[in-house]
Amino acid sequence: MVKQSFQSRAFLLLGVVSLIYIVFLSAFYSVYHNSYFFKASFEELGVYRLGNETDSLNAAVLDYLNDYGSDGFSPILLENFQEKERSHLSDVKQLLTLLGYLYVLAWAITAVLLGFKKVQASPLLLYSGIFSLVLLFLLFLGSFSFDNLFLTFHEVFFPQGNYYFPSGQYLITRLYPEAFFANFFARILLYLLLYSGFLCIFACYSKAH
Repeated sequence: MVKQSFQSRAFLLLGVVSLIYIVFLSAFYSVYHNSYFFKASFEELGVYRLGNETDSLNAAVLDYLNDYGSDGFSPILLENFQEKERSHLSDVKQLLTLLGYLYVLAWAITAVLLGFKKVQASPLLLYSGIFSLVLLFLLFLGSFSFDNLFLTFHEVFFPQGNYYFPSGQYLITRLYPEAFFANFFARILLYLLLYSGFLCIFACYSKAH
C-alpha cells in the first residue's frame, strides 16, 4: 500500500512537471511563431529604420533557428552578421533544439501517464494549473526588473559569455533591442495566464463530471 501510494505520487509529480513544461513552452511558441508580433514590435520600436532588409533579416534568423537539420548560415546572415553574432545565434539554436526535444518528451510522458491511467486527469490538470500560476506570478514580479532578469537568463543558459553586444556596434542588437525581448516576455506571461487558467477551469469541469 505504501509502495503504491509512493508510485502514485511519483507519477503525479512527473505528470505535473511535464505539463507545466508544456504550458511554458506552448506560451513561448505562441509568441515565437507569431509573425504579427514581430512586425508590430518592429514598428513600435523603430526597427524598420534599418531599411528594407529588416523583414528579410528576421526571416533568415528564424529560418536558421528553426532548421534543426542544418548549421549553415544563409548568405544574408553571413553578409550582415559578425562572427560573434553568428556564434550567439548558434548557441540559441542549440538551446531551442534542446527545448523542442524536451517539449516532445513532455507530451509523450503526459500521454503515457493519462493513457495508461497512472494519474487522474483532474488532479494533474489542477496542480499543473496552480503551480503554473505561482511561477507566472514570480516571473511577473521579476519583470519589474527585466534588465536583471534578462541578464540572469543569459548567464544561466549562455555561460560562454558571447551574448554581450555593446550598443550600436552590432546589427543583432538593433534588429532585436532589449525592449523587443521585454515585449516578448510580457506576451509570454499573457499566454501563461491564459493556458494556466484553462488548466484550472478544465480540471474543475473534469472533476464535476
